[in-house]
Amino acid sequence: MAIPETLYLEGRPSAHPHHKKLAESLTEDHFYVDKILRWQDKNYGKVYNFIAWLVNAIFFPNKKKYKYILVDNLHPSPVLMRKLGLLNKNQKLICYLGSHTLYFTYSGFFSPSVTWLHKWLLNNYDYLFCEGKMSCEIASALINNKKKNKIFYSFLGIPEKRIEELSKILPNLKSLNILFIANGPGEFRKFYKGLDLAVDSVLKAKKNIPDLKLFIAGHWDDSILKGIKDHLPYEFKDDFVFLGSVQNLDGLYKKCSLYLHPSRGDAFPTSSLEAMNAGLVPILSEWTGTKEIFMTRFPELIVQLDLDSIESKILWYFKLNLEQKKKISDSIRECSAKYSAERSISHFKDQFKKF
Repeated sequence: MAIPETLYLEGRPSAHPHHKKLAESLTEDHFYVDKILRWQDKNYGKVYNFIAWLVNAIFFPNKKKYKYILVDNLHPSPVLMRKLGLLNKNQKLICYLGSHTLYFTYSGFFSPSVTWLHKWLLNNYDYLFCEGKMSCEIASALINNKKKNKIFYSFLGIPEKRIEELSKILPNLKSLNILFIANGPGEFRKFYKGLDLAVDSVLKAKKNIPDLKLFIAGHWDDSILKGIKDHLPYEFKDDFVFLGSVQNLDGLYKKCSLYLHPSRGDAFPTSSLEAMNAGLVPILSEWTGTKEIFMTRFPELIVQLDLDSIESKILWYFKLNLEQKKKISDSIRECSAKYSAERSISHFKDQFKKF
């Protein structure tokens, strides 16, 4: 059932597909946040961007028609509408946070001016929907204490039908194969998704277990691939397999034993959910939101963002016997099956109705 008088605004090139499904459970009305003057994917510079924020705030059509304005990620124009007196007091601005933005703001990755802007925006949205417990904790650390109650928990999931399909897959727990799934294309995504850490940690671990093999699924620019391949010793080049975009991952799940995702601030990656539901044992960084799925039962599978930590955990895992690996695999599959797309949508709507 839709929530009346609700508008959904997304950024360019588009929101995450499941973010859209969450929004579509509330409303059929949605536009790009830069509908009037496009800026986000144009790289025209800071002055142009600021002008575009103002133009989109001032001239956005029918802005007073909506009681709830749901915005995907931290965008300034909706907040500027309020600061310019273009919204009524009873209209509510809701920000959905399911990307790297929170972590990069918290960790000091952005410049001081961008960090200040993000904190200002976080404090000026009426409600924040944060994807995963990790995102909720980071948002809580970034906003004023008196506004803590405006944070709402959300999560992503995969369709129940897909979970059922994945439950029938038997991963090759006897193998020394590791899987990493993430799309680029460029340097920023390589850093954010932790592709550099995945490759270098496996390379380091191969000094002790030479037959380790890393399969990398996802599209990356040729420059990224060349930089990584040039860095690999000649004798190990065939042990790092770049597959490009893979339409059906089931074959990879069947040949691998371990899923590695050492990201820097990935809020709730569905690739890790798929791998867990397929029975692969995950090693995730402490800044990967899906760690919440198993952190109380298997905290030993969570690593710090450094090569030594990741390498030692890879070596630890492959020293386990088959029975130990299967026990972890079965438990992880059981935990992850609860995170379905259908349940995530139902939960999101229930949370939204609270205000």
